Amino acid sequence: MRKADLINQIAEKTGIPKVDVLVALETMFKEVKDTLDLFDYRREHWHNVLPPRYGGFGPPQPDIPLLYPAGSEPLPNWENKSWATPSERRD
Repeated sequence: MRKADLINQIAEKTGIPKVDVLVALETMFKEVKDTLDLFDYRREHWHNVLPPRYGGFGPPQPDIPLLYPAGSEPLPNWENKSWATPSERRD
């Protein structure tokens, strides 16, 4: 299915103007591309800088973890090599 066919089909079934469908789809495609690019960046980083441990929820340890709980302070010696990760998602 071509993109134009998809836009026409969505517009016909929803009554949303084609230009609005196009804008929404382009936004979604950009978000997917940006997410995949970020994933590739993180994966490359992970392969090139393997951490001694993958993180935890206790007090910070001196060795650099891959992940630490968002909201906690990373230790200065981690030098931005560890990633803050939320433990749950709240929308």
